[in-house]
Amino acid sequence: MVRKLMVDSSICTGCQYCEIICSLHHSKAGEVNPKKARIKIVSDILHGKDKPVVCRQCQQPVCLAACKFKAIYIDTKLGIALVDTARCTGCGTCVESCPFGAMFFDPVENVALKCDLCGGEPQCVRFCRTFPHTGYPALAYVEPRQWATRKQGTVRPGEPYHDTD
Repeated sequence: MVRKLMVDSSICTGCQYCEIICSLHHSKAGEVNPKKARIKIVSDILHGKDKPVVCRQCQQPVCLAACKFKAIYIDTKLGIALVDTARCTGCGTCVESCPFGAMFFDPVENVALKCDLCGGEPQCVRFCRTFPHTGYPALAYVEPRQWATRKQGTVRPGEPYHDTD
């Protein structure tokens, strides 16, 4: 079974380790630049919560259908939609089409960014802290059935983010 990146927004502390390590992992020069991260922490000041925003790896990706330059394709190894930066024109149509706001734009390289699962070893998961009160981190790369025992607040692939209240 294919593993998926799962998010439990109810325990995210907003530390931004995921953003930092993602930008470092994808950097050509070994620099930390959160603007180049493929995961973002969005603060909901009204409710006092932080939520990781990352590609939901939809079964029928709207971003893929929106790209008229065929720069988004399904990777057969990981079973996810990826951006071919050589074909990407930077038009931003895919970024605008994402119903979850989980695609981003790199203004320096002029290309769309989305989670590529770091080739199958998501670094955000590796560095996400485990919390003593829950026994698990806010991010996990697991088979969906392994996630079923986790509490509400989870965001599954292809589903919108939701509050836990």
